[in-house]
Amino acid sequence: MPLSSTRPRPGGDRHVRVLWLTTGLGPGGTEQLLVTTARRRDRSRLAVRVAYLLPHKSQLAASLEAESVPVECLRSRSVLDLRWLLALRRSLIRDPVDVLHAHNPVTALGGRLVVRSLPRRLRPRLVVTDHNVWDSYKPVVRWADGLTARWDDARFTVSEAVRASLPPPIQQRSHVVVQGIEVDLVRSQRTERDAVRAELGLDPDAPVVGTVANLRENPGIEVNVVDQLVRKGYRFKGTASVHTGGDVFEQGIQFYDARGTVRARERIRSIVIIAVERALPVISPAYDLGMTEDELREINLRRLTTLGGQPFAQDG
Repeated sequence: MPLSSTRPRPGGDRHVRVLWLTTGLGPGGTEQLLVTTARRRDRSRLAVRVAYLLPHKSQLAASLEAESVPVECLRSRSVLDLRWLLALRRSLIRDPVDVLHAHNPVTALGGRLVVRSLPRRLRPRLVVTDHNVWDSYKPVVRWADGLTARWDDARFTVSEAVRASLPPPIQQRSHVVVQGIEVDLVRSQRTERDAVRAELGLDPDAPVVGTVANLRENPGIEVNVVDQLVRKGYRFKGTASVHTGGDVFEQGIQFYDARGTVRARERIRSIVIIAVERALPVISPAYDLGMTEDELREINLRRLTTLGGQPFAQDG
């Protein structure tokens, strides 16, 4: 059966109608990926809208709306506030879609139940994307996901590592879709490469992790400071000033010298000072799925140790 042969649509519109379903639209990796995908989608074929559960996680809603993607909050106090299931069902009846695309196991579980409760002529195809490895979810979520995953029409993962973490029955039906960078955007910045490296005294072929060139053009900046084990921290927004000499630069070098930074004056080319205008907490979406700090700490410490890494700090 063609994808949209029986689902009602106004005026003979032949766009494939897609609803992206996620817990929130905070500044996380999944959410940033939705914004990028919205920007790069084929608008001649796809009509996309977004529904999310948690009202307090709405930071990227405006970015999606700027790409002509309607956004609807299902107004749930938490993922355990099951009223979002009724809100989603009403949304799908009021504005039917061809594909419901869930972006984590909890929204996938709810989406499966809601879809199966709809009249057959209104039921969309169900697609799920896994953005995190299997053991990052609570046992009850893994159990329920494994039990109902057979109802999915398609399942994707964002990396081979995520796919490899899934149980064999789900893994066999999953496909890896690797998301790349926005090439045109990166290419548009290449003209600044040589000038920035010359200004910073860097060899043309030396590997560089990052530059401060954009801060000279646009001093607005946002910085995340996050504990790598419990995945909590703060997002600072403010205005940056770049110092390559003078009193501020010297004070910065002295600060790093006092902390024992090796060859600080040789290695540090600029000191960036941020006048903080706003500080907001950043919390991993895993907490929305019921994880605790202790559980996340154990999972991330084990994962980091398996990869041969060393945490910057450990309790005790």
